[in-house]
Amino acid sequence: MSVTPSFAVTFFASDKATRKTEETMTLGNLAERIRAATAPRKDMLPWLKLARFGNKRTDKNSLRHDANVLACSGIEGDYDGERVTVERACEALLQQGIAAIVYTSPSHTEDAARWRVLCPLSAEQPPARRNHQLGRLNGLLRGILAHESWTLSQSYYYGAVSRNPSHRVEVIDGTPIDQHDDLDTIWLGKPGASKDAAAAGQHVNAETREDAELIRCIVTGEHLHVELCALAARYVGRGVPAETVEGLLRGIMLSYPESARDERWSDRHHSIPDLVASAVRKYRDEAQPRKPDQRRSEIAREAFRLLRRGIPSDAVLTTLHQINEQRSDPLPRDTIGETALWAARRMKEQTDAR
Repeated sequence: MSVTPSFAVTFFASDKATRKTEETMTLGNLAERIRAATAPRKDMLPWLKLARFGNKRTDKNSLRHDANVLACSGIEGDYDGERVTVERACEALLQQGIAAIVYTSPSHTEDAARWRVLCPLSAEQPPARRNHQLGRLNGLLRGILAHESWTLSQSYYYGAVSRNPSHRVEVIDGTPIDQHDDLDTIWLGKPGASKDAAAAGQHVNAETREDAELIRCIVTGEHLHVELCALAARYVGRGVPAETVEGLLRGIMLSYPESARDERWSDRHHSIPDLVASAVRKYRDEAQPRKPDQRRSEIAREAFRLLRRGIPSDAVLTTLHQINEQRSDPLPRDTIGETALWAARRMKEQTDAR
């Protein structure tokens, strides 16, 4: 189990955000706070944000606005598409090894999935760096995060309405997302331009604008590696053939003046085939045999499903062994036992907290 450093969380009593309290939390502390919160109506639930705010107020006396964010202690991703389950999100985070909390939003139901992901950072970062970390999470989740996730000061309700039995809070042990540099190869920015921008006639897609900024950094030599990784991932994700992606990236790099090309430039230029191959593996290699971590995640998901149906732990373990033995690539029996025990403990923690 990885140890995640404590991090700052700002709490607002309501959406008006006229008062704030700041606490230093751990993943476990925050998960318990979210599990315990309940109110008769959604608009009576409190709000949270993985950031520290100053004391500047808006004309409406609110402390929750972009200009008042001092530092980010983590990122929040919001999903309201109603199709991707909590289990799917947890599986992706567990497989990557990212420390996180996944909790359902007040409007979540069993038939319409809505949830949030909270990912603390290893150390506070300036607000300008938040989008980079959020792009890592969005890439891992295949670009499903809602547009609002990119609003710097966006805070979120937490807790259940009238102790909704469908409310869930899952803790994923791992390392902070800012330590997962490999995610830069699948980095994805926010969805297209906002409705407000479109109404104003600004039809340029937000991701296209970000593409231009990445290309600018490469052409000027300001930055190379992260930008090349991000572009490779985007182009592959859009269905551009690998050979074409390589050619595009080489062309962008060759725009840099020949007289200024140093060893760093040469190393990055030679790395392009590897970057593109890595992006292809992330997006297209669905036919590859599942890794043990992926298979273990599937077993854990099945364990949760059985436990929620009220099936006793010993019967769950027997069923998991039967499922595992029917696979062409079964996991060791000890691994099944450990996974079943972990799932049972998580279920007990959630039950005790209600």
